Amino acid sequence: MGVSGFLPLDQIFQKSDIITLHCFLTEETNNLINTDTLKQMKKSAIIINTSRGKAVDEKALYQALKNGEIAGAGLDVFEKEPTDPDNPLEKVADRKRINMMKRANEAALDFDNKIKMASISYYDEIRGRTIANSEGLLISDELPLLFFIVQTLGVDGNRRHFSRERLSRHSGFEMFNEVSPEQVASIAAKEAVVMLDAEACPAGKMDVVMENGWGGVLVHEAVGHPLEADNIAKKIGAFTGKMGKKVASELFTMVDDGTLPNYRGTTNFDDEGTPMKRNVLIRNGVLEGYMTDILSAKQVGLPRTGNGIPRRFSGTCFNCRALFRCRKRDKNKRSFSYSTYTGDPACSTHPDHPLYDPDCAHYFEDVEITAGWHFYELEKIKGEWKITWMEGRPQHNSAIIRE
Repeated sequence: MGVSGFLPLDQIFQKSDIITLHCFLTEETNNLINTDTLKQMKKSAIIINTSRGKAVDEKALYQALKNGEIAGAGLDVFEKEPTDPDNPLEKVADRKRINMMKRANEAALDFDNKIKMASISYYDEIRGRTIANSEGLLISDELPLLFFIVQTLGVDGNRRHFSRERLSRHSGFEMFNEVSPEQVASIAAKEAVVMLDAEACPAGKMDVVMENGWGGVLVHEAVGHPLEADNIAKKIGAFTGKMGKKVASELFTMVDDGTLPNYRGTTNFDDEGTPMKRNVLIRNGVLEGYMTDILSAKQVGLPRTGNGIPRRFSGTCFNCRALFRCRKRDKNKRSFSYSTYTGDPACSTHPDHPLYDPDCAHYFEDVEITAGWHFYELEKIKGEWKITWMEGRPQHNSAIIRE
């Protein structure tokens, strides 16, 4: 593929939908993005800077974002790092969040005069994971999550109905480009008003129609959990020994799909590093599969389906006395999940210790480990080490974590 030439910078600023900077900091690139260049851009333009902080005039960028001159900006670097808490760019995202909440609040209250109250909740996060195991796997990813919840109260005389509508996806702010805050608010408000005239549901046995959403939650609880292979391996549950047999109506098909883009149950891989898949569990009423993690897949002789989650354990490091907690126990063994270890830099097994030896190990007493050691996840968050186990190895009633 040939290149016919280069466009002048002015034309790039005027025509581009997304401008991403990957350049050294020189006299020419210092404040390359400034008041003049920002005014040349489309209102729908987005700026991404992964080069040097001073390539962007932060004051000019803030004003452009505040005045709606461009659509957005993504900054991997700042003029000063770590950035000051009072940096106005830190507050731009909060203004957008609050604006979305205000829009939903106004839409809900304006829907009908019977709506007497509206409550709007917003939450977002970015979850980072690094997973390693003894099979040589080492993977990392980041996954955003956003909650937007509208609750409304409808009142008509002595009748009241409280409604709730939630929009939640593994997505960023672009979620609102597809579903606006006003749409979420209207759905909640409509339910609160319509249900004021609803008659009491009669009791008895009858046919029902289940929609997506809460109908899926009912199936998840009633059918999904019994299809988890760790219970099947223990011969627990209604679906033990039913593989290939009819367990439901031929109209019923159940799929566990972790690959649907942006859905709440979607991730790149499970907590053991197994890629997410589309797993048909029941097809036309016939049981075809179970949901497995690494251990249960071996136990029942089936492929890994990407449904691994952590297990808890407990113990104390002999050297630095770091405490671990365990959620489930019985007289024979302990069920492991995740725990948090507040590492002591005075311990020579701590990475921040000047005499740290990477071949050294943390030893944990009072931990009975019943399976073959296979996997752990180590993550440092605000000075705390988070360690996740998936399996363990008997070691004279102690356990070893090699960092």
